[in-house]
Amino acid sequence: GKSPSERRKQSRKIRIYTFRNIAPRKRLEQAQKLALDEAISAGRSKAEFLAIMSHELRTPLNAIIGFSDILRNQIFGPIGNAQYLEYADDIYNSGTSLLTLINDILNVSRVEAGKFDIDESVIKIPDAVESCMKLLRNLALEKAVFMTAEFPADLPRLRADERLLKQMMVNILSNAVKF
Repeated sequence: GKSPSERRKQSRKIRIYTFRNIAPRKRLEQAQKLALDEAISAGRSKAEFLAIMSHELRTPLNAIIGFSDILRNQIFGPIGNAQYLEYADDIYNSGTSLLTLINDILNVSRVEAGKFDIDESVIKIPDAVESCMKLLRNLALEKAVFMTAEFPADLPRLRADERLLKQMMVNILSNAVKF
């Protein structure tokens, strides 16, 4: 019961083919893979370099800090000239600052590599702040800056990495004192 024109319309099959050149996409994918491989290799090289340099720098630096500490505390007897004690203090403080800087650089590298561990504990904030203020007392005296801290009696304890918290507070307080 269909008319001839209807039968012709149904019997015709139209096929459409499209062709695309995917060579540019494949080149882009290959370039992206190469760039990723290079970035991973550069990251590994950076991590290896920092690990080697940290060891090479820390070993003599720890000796410098240790010997300057012996001198400034006059462990083997009094030092005749007070100027030598000031120099020993300067060497000790500079060495300690440099060691902190090296450790900070290594921490950034560990964070980037996803290998940084946080050692959480429960901390009394006033104790941590007071400890940091003691470290900066001499700097504050040199700059004629008065530091004080007040805390509410009901201040809760904080769960954090105490070393990192103190590092952060020392950075903030030292910047406040310096500037």
